Amino acid sequence: MRVTKLLPLSILLALAAGLASCAPSETPVGRVEARPHRFELPHGAVVPVELLWTMEDPLDGSAALVFAHLVDEDGTVRRTFDHTFPGSWKPGRDRSETVPIYHSAIGPALPSGEYELVVGLSDGEERRWPLRTEGPDVGRMEYALARVRVPELVVDGPRFVFDEGWLPVE
Repeated sequence: MRVTKLLPLSILLALAAGLASCAPSETPVGRVEARPHRFELPHGAVVPVELLWTMEDPLDGSAALVFAHLVDEDGTVRRTFDHTFPGSWKPGRDRSETVPIYHSAIGPALPSGEYELVVGLSDGEERRWPLRTEGPDVGRMEYALARVRVPELVVDGPRFVFDEGWLPVE
C-alpha cells in the first residue's frame, strides 16, 4: 500500500526535474546599455546611439552579430540596424560602439508615435545569447534599451522620396 502512494510522488519528482532541465539556465555573457536612453527621431534624421558592452563570458567560438531593431507599440520591427560586433568578443573587456539610428528621408516616413530600440546578440543563425541590461527582455533575448519618439512629419518645402516600387524600404 505504501509503495503505491510513493510511486505517484516519484513520478511527480521526475517530471519536476525534467521540466527544470528544460528551463533556460544560461547565464548572461555580458552587459549592454545604450546612450541616450530616450531620443527623438524625425524623418530625415540620424541619431548616433552609443552601445556600451561589458564582455564577461565567451561565446563558444562563434562570431557575434549585434541586432538593433526599432520596434513599434505592436511589437512590429519597423527598421533594422544589424551589424557585426566590432572587433572580437574577449571576456574581461569593455567596448563602446556608435550605431547610427536613422529615419531615412529616401523612404516613406514612419508613423509618428513611440518606439523602442531593442538590442541583442546572436550568431547570425539561430543562437542568441542572454545579456544583462537595465531594460526588460521583450522576448527571445531582445532587450529594450531606449525609447524613441517619432514626431509628426512636417513638410515645409520640397521633399525628395523615391517611389516604393523603386527600391525596398530599409
